[in-house]
Amino acid sequence: MSLFQQPVPCSTTGVGSLPFTSVSQAIEHVFAHYEIPFLPQLPKRHLHEQMLYQFLEDFPGFTKAGNRLFIDLDTFEPKKLEHKSFSFSFLGALDAFIQKSKKAPLVKLQVTSPYTIASHLFCSDQKLVLDHPPIYEYLKEFIFHKTQALRRCAF
Repeated sequence: MSLFQQPVPCSTTGVGSLPFTSVSQAIEHVFAHYEIPFLPQLPKRHLHEQMLYQFLEDFPGFTKAGNRLFIDLDTFEPKKLEHKSFSFSFLGALDAFIQKSKKAPLVKLQVTSPYTIASHLFCSDQKLVLDHPPIYEYLKEFIFHKTQALRRCAF
């Protein structure tokens, strides 16, 4: 598989969430029904797999209290990202997707933009991440570095 292969014009692919709780069913679905298979998000399987949260594992201060996910301002402490090891357990279908994609000529991974996350995710003070410029700036850098790590890990 070439990371930079050009898709055939009008090739079909999908974006994001699927209604599956089974990783294997989701993987079989995206490889059977789309010309360019994509890494599925499975929010019915776990809240962490919802698009706003899926890349926030390892983000400083990212907290779960009950069913509420937010950035805890008391524990937010930025770290250097250049050589950070990232975790991808919130991407529940990743391992199966990587294994199956070895036979595919082209696949697609999608990442929620930092702006989308920051304009929907709250901090412990009930303000959006977007209302905290230092956290938002760090989020942009964090997503960039985590995406690069995912690319190295997956391909």
